[in-house]
Amino acid sequence: MNSVFSKERMAACVDTFYYQEEEEAGLYDAFTTSIAESEYDGMNIDQVLQDNCEHLTAEQKEDLRTLFNKHYKLFDGKLRTYTDAKMDIELQPHAVPVYRRPYSVPRVHMELFRK
Repeated sequence: MNSVFSKERMAACVDTFYYQEEEEAGLYDAFTTSIAESEYDGMNIDQVLQDNCEHLTAEQKEDLRTLFNKHYKLFDGKLRTYTDAKMDIELQPHAVPVYRRPYSVPRVHMELFRK
C-alpha cells in the first residue's frame, strides 16, 4: 500500500476519532470529581483573633488587630486584581524559564471556573 499516511499517523488518527467519540458520549466527564463553588466571606477580625490567637498577649493581639484593620481590603472576601506598584523579581544568573502546559479543565467545571 503506497499511502501518504504512515502506520503511526493512521493509528493516531484512529485514536483521535475514538477519543472524540468517547468525549461526545460524556465518558470522560464521568471520571471528574465534583468541586464546590468557592465562598469568599469577609473576615471577622475579632472572631479570628479569638479562635486562633489564644497564645498571643493582649498587646500582640491589638497589634495584629491594627494590622488587619490597616489592610482590611485584603481580607474582606472580594477577589480583586492587584493594581498597586509594579514589582520586579530578580532571577539568578543563567536561570532558564520553565514552560508547562496549562491544566485542562473538564467541561463539567467550565461554568464554575468562569465565575
